[in-house]
Amino acid sequence: KIIFVPHDISKKHIQRIVDKLNVPLSFYTKGETRGNVLIIDTIGELANAYQYGDIAFVGGGFTNALHNILEPAAFGLPVLFGPNHAKYPEATFMLQEGSAFEVSSTKDFTQLLQKLNDDVFLTKQKQKNARFIERFKGAVDIVLKNITV
Repeated sequence: KIIFVPHDISKKHIQRIVDKLNVPLSFYTKGETRGNVLIIDTIGELANAYQYGDIAFVGGGFTNALHNILEPAAFGLPVLFGPNHAKYPEATFMLQEGSAFEVSSTKDFTQLLQKLNDDVFLTKQKQKNARFIERFKGAVDIVLKNITV
């Protein structure tokens, strides 16, 4: 099952997604449950949606505006994103730790999905993300202690 959470929820953009997919799908706002694809066509539900996932492909990494990759990692999801992530240190850390994956092509994406379809590999990836999040938990408190007003 796939959940699409587009940044642009205008009717025109949603229709473009529908036309490209050309499969039975459901819309969050309609409460539908048909097909294997759900489009969340409202704002503010993304963080809640991660709890239902196994893998997250986070947008913006092809345009140099990577969206939040820590939210899906906090739910233990292996995180995939595009190659334009140089401005995001968390992406570099996650790639170094092997808890995230850079995707530059359809071939990369297909190969990763095949790997992540293996339950043992998927479980190991989820554990890596859990350790990554745990290691950096409390960073805000450390920063606040060092800020002088």
